[in-house]
Amino acid sequence: MERPSTPLPLDGITVIDFSRLLPGPWCTQFLSDLGAKVIKVEQAGIGDMSRYNAPRQGNSSVYFELVNGGKRSIELDLSTDDGQKIAHRLIGGADVVVESFRPGVTGKLGISYEAAKETKPDIVYCSITGFGQEGPLAHISGHDLAIQSVAGHMPLGKLDGHTQQVPGFQAADYAGASTACSAVLAALIRRDRTGDGAYIDLAMYDSLFSMCNIAMTGAIGAALPNDPGDRLEAWGANPRYAVYETKDGKAVAVALLESRLWQAFCAAIGRPDLADPNERPDARHSTHGDLREKYRVAIEDYCAARTRDEIVEFMNSHGVPICPVLSPEEALDSANVTARGLIDVHASGQSRIVHMVNPLASSGLARATRTDAPSLGGDTETVLADLGYEAEEIAGLRSKGVLGPSKETNA
Repeated sequence: MERPSTPLPLDGITVIDFSRLLPGPWCTQFLSDLGAKVIKVEQAGIGDMSRYNAPRQGNSSVYFELVNGGKRSIELDLSTDDGQKIAHRLIGGADVVVESFRPGVTGKLGISYEAAKETKPDIVYCSITGFGQEGPLAHISGHDLAIQSVAGHMPLGKLDGHTQQVPGFQAADYAGASTACSAVLAALIRRDRTGDGAYIDLAMYDSLFSMCNIAMTGAIGAALPNDPGDRLEAWGANPRYAVYETKDGKAVAVALLESRLWQAFCAAIGRPDLADPNERPDARHSTHGDLREKYRVAIEDYCAARTRDEIVEFMNSHGVPICPVLSPEEALDSANVTARGLIDVHASGQSRIVHMVNPLASSGLARATRTDAPSLGGDTETVLADLGYEAEEIAGLRSKGVLGPSKETNA
């Protein structure tokens, strides 16, 4: 599909990114994809710790590359007066600030919302933390696993009695990141209408908890004065919405909630006796009661006698949504990813760089390609020159350690 060539929504918007690791950087990369200029402010001499995550591609971390593309990097020692003065000049020319320090740290570094607002009264300032600026858990480091563990959804799929394992997806990180994007965009729209800036206390916990609304249906039902007792089931106890092992030791995901899909499956495997044409709508998200074991055995036996790909090919030809459980490597190389244009691969020097394309690119709302993630402090001289600093001033700041060691300017 040809992508529309229209101006991007955030053309002309400048974002100063003091965040590190995943939620803040993914949020600001998304804003960059939408057209914003993003300047990443990193700790002098060290930078974002995700730069050191394995594996590596070329001189960069794959992790860092996937959440920091399209940005410029400047090193600053924010514990110094000179570093804080530079930060305020950056903020003075910006529309948005994103930070992910622990509560109270920005005040010590001179870049709190109160200080930023004095510099730029209409600034949109987003603080991303694990549990918010206030509350009984505000002092807890906001790692994804810690947040997921108290959000109430992790035990739902645990049917075997074993200890809950570490989730395979950083749900809290991405819930916070995506909600932060929405919050910043909403604040910018309001600023355009009223002239008012905004302070956004963005808790990853709040974001994830609000997305656990379906997971909370049982708990809410139990809290009702007259608990009806029935529960929605979508976490493995419904045999028609579960994962099954195949003959070759792989697996398929069976998603046959609707009666018409179940009937199509039963017809395809020659078991029309398993389908009830008068099935009630409330059976969709149930365990299917007395029929549960019969359904489970039929699906289990069918899958155990065939390979994963054999099952998927046959079911797809019959319009039945049974899909393969793919490894990350298989998913990256899948025909659907290629057809949807979700991966951008290009050469950078002697390296092969992979970017995951913004899903809004096909609508013309985001860049279809982004520049590589910046080297640590690679744009320091250019950014300071844009702020009006002379070469001699920059050299003096460099000699005092405010800007970290000398580096080539990032292309």
